[in-house]
Amino acid sequence: DKGPGIADVENAMRDGESTAGTLGVGLAGVKRIMDDFELNSSSVTGTRVVVRKYKSVNRQRHLNTSVYNVPKQGEQVSGDAYFIKHYDDSTILAVIDALGHGFKAFQAAQATVNYLEENYRQSLESIMRGCHSELQGTRGVAMALCCIRKELNCIEHISIGNVATRLYGSPSHSRPFCMHGTLGYIIPNPLTVSQY
Repeated sequence: DKGPGIADVENAMRDGESTAGTLGVGLAGVKRIMDDFELNSSSVTGTRVVVRKYKSVNRQRHLNTSVYNVPKQGEQVSGDAYFIKHYDDSTILAVIDALGHGFKAFQAAQATVNYLEENYRQSLESIMRGCHSELQGTRGVAMALCCIRKELNCIEHISIGNVATRLYGSPSHSRPFCMHGTLGYIIPNPLTVSQY
């Protein structure tokens, strides 16, 4: 556009931030669902957003997912969130449950999603430690995190808090281990990443 530009791009990319009184999930939501996202903004040239979504060429690499997430009755936003990212021959998935409900829980869940968006290529242990650090001072979250590594025919998994993971169609370990703790408050040391 040819407008005045976005004064604080980093802030504008955070879920829940809006200068127009809306929910403030537009730009961050677009970034999550696109394969490529680029935003440039200045007071001189205005704002330029370029996004690309690629067709899936190799059907064999595609993983079907389904998510059902609604706010608690009477609430506008949910403290639950998810993250799914396909890259190389891997897929990373996260289920996030912020403590409590309402806008503060929503903020904690979205801060986790934002951290995952920027750091999903790190090891699962590094991601958990980074989320823990990022969430200090928030409500905190429980999270199950797994990476499907197709080339190795395995799933890496780590989970902290009151979330449960199930594997179906696998001959062993149908209930991956979940550690006690809350990201943002206290996490176990060492962190255990399991492989199935």
